[in-house]
Amino acid sequence: MAETEVGYAGEGSLGHPLDTKYRFVARSIEHGTEHSGHDAILFCAHDAALPRALLAYREEAVRLGASARQLAGIDRLIEDVRLWQARHPAKVRVADTGE
Repeated sequence: MAETEVGYAGEGSLGHPLDTKYRFVARSIEHGTEHSGHDAILFCAHDAALPRALLAYREEAVRLGASARQLAGIDRLIEDVRLWQARHPAKVRVADTGE
C-alpha cells in the first residue's frame, strides 16, 4: 500500500484508513485473516484509558449476545492489560500527552 499524509492509500470506503496514527498489518492466529489500518485499529497497553475502554467494549459485547468464549477472551485481555500496567507503571500514560 502506498503511503499518504494520513497513512495508507488504497481500498476502503472512507477514502482513508480507520487508524491514521499507526501503519500495521496483522494476521489473525485463529482465522488466518489479514487486517490493516483500513479495517482495524491499534491500542497500546501503556494507554491509561485502555482497561476502562475494554470494559465498555465487553458490556456492549454482552448486550449484543457475544459467545462465552468471546467474553472470556475479552476478560483475559482486560486482565493482561491491567497486569502489564501494574508491572510497568512508569510507562502508563494518557495517550499523546506524555502524562
